[in-house]
This record gives sequence, structure tokens and C-alpha cells, in this order.
Amino acid sequence: ADLLGLVGFSWFLTLMFCVGGGLFGQRSWRAQQVASVGMQLFTTLQNLLINRYILFYSPPNRMGVYTGVLVVFITCFFLPIMGGVSAWIESGEDDTKDRFYIPLFWTSMAGVGVFLI
Repeated sequence: ADLLGLVGFSWFLTLMFCVGGGLFGQRSWRAQQVASVGMQLFTTLQNLLINRYILFYSPPNRMGVYTGVLVVFITCFFLPIMGGVSAWIESGEDDTKDRFYIPLFWTSMAGVGVFLI
């Protein structure tokens, strides 16, 4: 993260998210391994990005407040989305891969779009 800087590290995470989302529906063990490793790294390194953002932009005497507000905002934003996607998956009547693939694919593509903004 220090070598790339905050913006470069954000682009690196975006690339990992795009690779994981793009390989998610491929019927190959290698593609699934790469997608799983990419998503695991993205999830872990995203926390590092958020913490570095907080360290760079929050006032020193308000770091705890800034962190709390950011966590509450992110949670309130993503919780309904996660619930909606879970309901979308559970509403599928068939047991094919499309029941899981279509909602998760479009959710990941929306995430890529938001992350690119």
C-alpha cells in the first residue's frame, strides 16, 4: 500500500475486484481459484484501504468519531443491498447455477461500477 500510494492502491483493488467478478461464472477450477483468492485479498485489503484513508484524512483529535461515522455509513449503505441480494437468490425457484450466478454477477458488476466512480 505504501509503494502504490492511496490512489494506486485503490486502482489495484479495483483490478482485483474486476478479475474476481469476471471469473466468478467461469466453469474452470483455475478460474474459481483465482476468483476466490482475488476476492479474499480484496476483502482483506479493502479494510487496509479504509484504515489508511481514515489515517490520512481524519483530524488527529477526531479519529475515533470519523471512524465510527464512516463504519455506520458503510454499514447502513450496504446492509439493505446485502439483504436484497440474499432475497433475490432465495426467490429463485430452480436449483441451477443461474439462481446464484445472475444476482451475484450483477451485484459484482454494480460494485465495480461504483468502485470506479
